[in-house]
Amino acid sequence: MSFITPQSGYKFVQSALAPSDSLTPIKAVHQALTTREGDDAYAKVLTLMSPSLRIVTCKDDWQWIVQKKDQSGKRWRAVSYCRTRIGLEQRLKTFGYSLHPDWPDHFVAEFQP
Repeated sequence: MSFITPQSGYKFVQSALAPSDSLTPIKAVHQALTTREGDDAYAKVLTLMSPSLRIVTCKDDWQWIVQKKDQSGKRWRAVSYCRTRIGLEQRLKTFGYSLHPDWPDHFVAEFQP
């Protein structure tokens, strides 16, 4: 099992990629970040667990979304929407992942209106 670290200001964290892989912060890779959740350049990517699986924060900042690449490999598609650690862990276990012990119990929006 690989551990996923807690959300931390939308920064990239290493998870399931091999230690020899060169990992670069998501924001440094994409100059033009978007607000479209299905884009590679989505601004609120929390962690990339593999080239085809990631966790993002929804555009309205009220839940985590587990996403998988579609069959074409061009778009990200939601496979689960979670507001609690328990729900997120249950979904990630189906992919062979586990959350870091410090991950919060409930989703907490970073930006309050």
